[in-house]
Amino acid sequence: MATALVFSVFMNPHLKRITFAYNFIRQTFTRTLAKLIALQPAKLTDLNLMGSILFADHIDPLIRELPKMTQLTNLNIAGCALTGASCRSLSLFMIKCFTLRTLDVSHCRISYQGSRYLMDALNRNTCIRNFNFSHNDLNS
Repeated sequence: MATALVFSVFMNPHLKRITFAYNFIRQTFTRTLAKLIALQPAKLTDLNLMGSILFADHIDPLIRELPKMTQLTNLNIAGCALTGASCRSLSLFMIKCFTLRTLDVSHCRISYQGSRYLMDALNRNTCIRNFNFSHNDLNS
């Protein structure tokens, strides 16, 4: 069912913003979404997955495809668990994407190393206007 939903989203030529917030998204869904993003990376401008992906290995395929998304202006992955490797891929996306205006990575259980990757990218990208890093570990 989820695969059919993602496919139908990408078949709609006018759809630019998708929200799958507060759903329990499985790995097959994110893999399918990542494959479709790889086929049409400029399609989406707004991606909201807030609170939907509980396991880091579920979001990793999608995070790896982000650098191809050159038109993305808003990314909300709040509540999705991010590993150090995910944060590194996300930081590469942040450095290369000059259309990104809003990034929400709150409640992502980001580690010290992951924080360092994101802060380095944030220092390099001057286009981001809203950055939410709430409820992550700042003790380091």
